[in-house]
Amino acid sequence: MDELFKHRNMSEAVFQDVNLRRSMFRNVNLSETTIRNANLRNVSIDASDIAGLTIQGFDIAALIKAEIKRRDLDRRKLRMSDLVDPAGVFVP
Repeated sequence: MDELFKHRNMSEAVFQDVNLRRSMFRNVNLSETTIRNANLRNVSIDASDIAGLTIQGFDIAALIKAEIKRRDLDRRKLRMSDLVDPAGVFVP
């Protein structure tokens, strides 16, 4: 079933025993949403503002930040270590 929900306010809606397999969500606001007993197998979340997301009690935003930092060591060079001396940004 292909059904398009566009420009709809569905805030405070309850979805129970609903199959959303292979669904696509674009430009949606899921803030303050609770998901319980969900199958999130093979789910992809891209280009998102993730803040305050916890899964099984783990702060996911902190894990993402740590992984980005681990993968991209040059990001550290982009941060000013001393706000008084902006020249400290450039590492020889």
